[in-house]
Amino acid sequence: MVSGRRSGWGTTTHQFLTCRAHASETSGTASGLAVRDHPRKAVMSKAATTEELEVTEPGTKKSGKKKLLLLVAVVILVAAIIAGLWFSGLLPHLLGGGKAKHEVAAVNEKPSLLDVADVVTNLDTGTHRAVFVKLRAKIEIAHMADAAAVTSNMPRILDAFQTYLRSTRPEELHGGEGTYRLREALINRIDSIVAPVQILDVLFVEVLIQ
Repeated sequence: MVSGRRSGWGTTTHQFLTCRAHASETSGTASGLAVRDHPRKAVMSKAATTEELEVTEPGTKKSGKKKLLLLVAVVILVAAIIAGLWFSGLLPHLLGGGKAKHEVAAVNEKPSLLDVADVVTNLDTGTHRAVFVKLRAKIEIAHMADAAAVTSNMPRILDAFQTYLRSTRPEELHGGEGTYRLREALINRIDSIVAPVQILDVLFVEVLIQ
């Protein structure tokens, strides 16, 4: 009986030691795997950091290029606006450069008076009695630069004056109304001859009926 019990305890002890050794081997293997995995994780971490740097650098370069292009576009836009203002004449005017030109133009824009040669012709009396009129006048033009155009057409203007007066009765020239009608009629005839020259008025120096 004693021998059988000892034999059973021996078997049990052997099994316990075998399991313990197996557990130690398993723990050692797991520990070894953990140690082996740690350097691999460190390498992967370094690779990920390198990739992040490589991704970040092109993004920074692209952002810098965008800023540079935006700056160039702004400079070109400002230059185009300044050029447009200059060629349109607004910029010199704003800077005061067009003041002298404006003053010179204002002098040239003053109305000018042109002498008309004396007109002597007969009026329409409806009878054989002759009645003559002597007319001396000045033509007022809006722009002095148009004086040459009016002067070159002076023969036609004188002919228009004489033609109108020959068809006018003496009584139509009497009084303020007669003078007003004569002025309007002569202005209309001058306009038709020298258009587009602007005629402001016809000033009568002398109107003499005999």
